[in-house]
Amino acid sequence: MEISALSKVWLIALIACIASSVMISQVNAQTTIVSILPSSVTIDEVGQTVTVDLNITDVTNLYAYEIKIWYLNSIVNATQAVRPSGHFLEPIGGENETNKFIAKWEIKNDYNTTHGRIWIAFTLLAPQPAKSGSGILAKITFIGLSVGQTPII
Repeated sequence: MEISALSKVWLIALIACIASSVMISQVNAQTTIVSILPSSVTIDEVGQTVTVDLNITDVTNLYAYEIKIWYLNSIVNATQAVRPSGHFLEPIGGENETNKFIAKWEIKNDYNTTHGRIWIAFTLLAPQPAKSGSGILAKITFIGLSVGQTPII
């Protein structure tokens, strides 16, 4: 029994389809999330201080970050933004001038007439390895100027 050329093409196509479906596996990508917790600040009394955490979740191979954060400057002013001990991008062996670079670390409570802005940028330097996982990047402290609430975005 002889197989026609057209039948051979269909047979090869069928085998290729079966083989490709066996070799293809489903891949689920994780989503990296940058968050501020809590995401808003409520001031009950003038002079009250509140600290929020800047977090990163499910990141792969993070070596640096740059983030801008805004808030209502009629409600709060930022007083400090710090990388706490053990922060997510802490260099192996602790921080020193040869294993990190602070590209920007600025608090501007009068960014414009309605908002303050925090602009922070940090990077590890070689030979530090990139980091994967989840953790805290910075802690930001605010002081209340008037009673009210502001989103931290």
